[in-house]
Amino acid sequence: KSPTGVGSYRVGAVSRRRPAMHGGVQAQPIANRSWLVPNKKTQRMEKKMKIRHTPIFLLLVVAISIFAAETLVMFLLQIIAPLSLYVEALVDALALIIIVSPSLYFFLFRTLSSEIIVQKKLTEELRQRNEKLKRFLEGTINAMSQVAEKKDVYSAGRQKRVSQLSTAIACELGLSENQTEGIRVAGLFFDIGKLAIPTEILRKPDKMSEYEYNIFKTYPQFGYDIVKDIEFPWPIAQAVLQHQERMNGSGYPYGRMEKDIILEARILAVAEVVERMACFQSYRPSLGVDKALEEISQNKGTLYDPVVVDACVRLFKEKGFKIEQ
Repeated sequence: KSPTGVGSYRVGAVSRRRPAMHGGVQAQPIANRSWLVPNKKTQRMEKKMKIRHTPIFLLLVVAISIFAAETLVMFLLQIIAPLSLYVEALVDALALIIIVSPSLYFFLFRTLSSEIIVQKKLTEELRQRNEKLKRFLEGTINAMSQVAEKKDVYSAGRQKRVSQLSTAIACELGLSENQTEGIRVAGLFFDIGKLAIPTEILRKPDKMSEYEYNIFKTYPQFGYDIVKDIEFPWPIAQAVLQHQERMNGSGYPYGRMEKDIILEARILAVAEVVERMACFQSYRPSLGVDKALEEISQNKGTLYDPVVVDACVRLFKEKGFKIEQ
């Protein structure tokens, strides 16, 4: 109660009881309120409020929250024990990816860029070397071909013409680019064995004797011996050796039959006969293309491969192919 006995007060708030009236006049509050001191309960409450706002208390609350969260997570992991290891591994992997991915991407990008640059440079160098090697090989082939032709002036340009016709037949047959190139090269070499044949036999203006013809028939073997040690990517040596063989076994030098004769040699055989009959020879004038086509058509399947013969005839009659004289 107040010192005057009028009304009552509690710490922190005025009582709901209305002050007493004296003669119809409400009592005035006393100016000196120093007597309004908090009680013990209020002091305890204020002390707790101060404690709750201290940093230590806040840290303690955070620590307890983290511990509770970890406990909850461990409890859940124990419930799903079969998957816990996979979950932990997945979490660790995701964390590792998030941490190292920028550096890893940068490293991989630089590495791949460097590899691409080096690969392009090596590819270009290899292409240039292949071009040089191809030019060198072409020059060597032409030189060897001209050497053979120099010995027999009447056959000048013959290997080039056979090579052109053989290449055209290969294209007409739809052979691959690589195989067609091999046939072209074989056409430039097929007569090289004539270097071993005496000049008087090669240039003889009339028919050869049996003895001379037997010597002449050895030139495919000589050609094979010349080119067999050159490591061509095509069967050039076998094509040179077999180009005078015939499907029925009547050819030379070994009388091979159709299954034993490679396709390159079959094409060369047809091209060589057509060129020889259509062009001038030392022992007779040209017989013409029509006579040559008649020869291979009449003997296709017997002496010459019928598929190759048909392709050759189409070249001349349907596609206008001409032999350069």
